[in-house]
Amino acid sequence: MKPVNNFLDTVLPKYGNVKENIPVYNESQRMFISSNYTSAAGHLYYKGIRFSERLVMIEQVGLYHNWTYIDGVELYAFNGNERVLIAKKQFDKEFYNMEFIKNEVKQMMQSYFKSQVLLNNENASDEVLLQYTEQTLDSLYENKIEQIALQLKQSTMLSLLAPQN
Repeated sequence: MKPVNNFLDTVLPKYGNVKENIPVYNESQRMFISSNYTSAAGHLYYKGIRFSERLVMIEQVGLYHNWTYIDGVELYAFNGNERVLIAKKQFDKEFYNMEFIKNEVKQMMQSYFKSQVLLNNENASDEVLLQYTEQTLDSLYENKIEQIALQLKQSTMLSLLAPQN
């Protein structure tokens, strides 16, 4: 654990000092905010990260003037302590709308489940796959910050919040 002064300097730096890139949990969006930067044109970009026990969802968000756009969504599954990209979608000038994003992620997850059913030579009805999809999607938007924080402390999942280029 860091000494108090170092901790405070890290999360609440004094005027003129730069804050380290520490993810912040945004309660209203129910996700961690990470990797934020401002472009030369003055637009703000950040990654929003949502966790469930089975999935990680990363939203790439852009703030242009007074508008918020969704630039892309990535879905990761776990393979032990590693993450594996299972789906990715880029958007062009799409206004940020949580319901739109949920619907897009729902389609991405259904496609992934269908592909896994085929690859594993399994039988599953569309209704069953839809039920799996909805359960998994709901778990991404639940407010389980205490449980997530405990898992982050106990595993290498913390690397998921680290900035990536």
